Amino acid sequence: MDPVQRVTQVDRTESALLSGLEKGLWTDTLPGVRILCSSLQVSPPTLQAATARLLERGILVYHGPRRRLGIAPGLVESTSIAPEPTARALRVVCLTNDTLPEMSHTRLEILSRLRMENRHWDFRHHVIPIKDAKKPRLQWDRLADTEEPDALVIFGGMPAIARWSIRRKLRTVFIGGEPGAHPIPTIGMNPIRPIIDSINEFASYGHQHICMPMFGLFPRLEKGIRDAFRDAFLGLGIPFDESWNTPSAPQHDPDVILNVLTRISRVRVPTAIIAMSWVEFVAIQSFLSERRLSIPHDVSAIVLAGSESLEWFRPRLTHFDYSVGRITRNVRIWIDRNFPFNRDALAVPAQIVRGDSVGAPRS
Repeated sequence: MDPVQRVTQVDRTESALLSGLEKGLWTDTLPGVRILCSSLQVSPPTLQAATARLLERGILVYHGPRRRLGIAPGLVESTSIAPEPTARALRVVCLTNDTLPEMSHTRLEILSRLRMENRHWDFRHHVIPIKDAKKPRLQWDRLADTEEPDALVIFGGMPAIARWSIRRKLRTVFIGGEPGAHPIPTIGMNPIRPIIDSINEFASYGHQHICMPMFGLFPRLEKGIRDAFRDAFLGLGIPFDESWNTPSAPQHDPDVILNVLTRISRVRVPTAIIAMSWVEFVAIQSFLSERRLSIPHDVSAIVLAGSESLEWFRPRLTHFDYSVGRITRNVRIWIDRNFPFNRDALAVPAQIVRGDSVGAPRS
């Protein structure tokens, strides 16, 4: 006989919330804690535990302290999707350029969740050189011949491996990266919307001298960011200078970042800076410290891609957060159901998390 499964109060609360979401009882956000606790007849700790599960699954979205939990668009209708039965376990091969000790905290979490949440897969992880490859490598062919994967999940994919996977007729999805002109679905945060939100956030405080250095980006992404910057500035009536507002360099290197910031500061020191990542922010902070400039008294700052290291910086940095659960969920649906996502549909929306690093510009 099968053992009787123990159902807890948290399990029942989670099911009740899912049922309400599927019925469309709420649209953009959940009701407040008091209302939900009263209607579900549960305690606040039980409700918190149930909503934490839905946050982890990417069904709910955290908007910051003292704000209601948001409902991720397009996810509720698929919460009950299960994989089709197969004759054997799907062999899913995950490729990363970095070893586990070298991977960022977020990528480690994604990799771990893909392994733990998909027990129906024959999941395998390999470290192979991807980042600097300009053309397919024999090592990739040997791996494909040995593993015979049903699907590839590639962290930080590049055009060369996109072209190779198409030639080998391998079902492939990228988590981050750039497939170039090749039709490989790419899951990750699209920086364009957060950049526009950052500009509007700065403008609401009165900033006009806003700078976003770009380093080591693909030409198409760099152009998209620059066009978004220009459009946002025009909409706000702020003059736009491509070389000053969006300076760029092909290398992603601390010395290059410092040199670019030094060059633009000879024209004007920014009153607000957008950093693509925590690593770039560290270089920017070094630049500001050398000139005895502080955040946000002299320069306001926003970091697009959050990191666990942000928690150690004071003042608390305004940044953007996105759902790891939604990323892993989209990968699972795409592999299990051969879901026909296009490139835009896989973009994971990011939510701004306001800190203390944005203030009014000095007069």
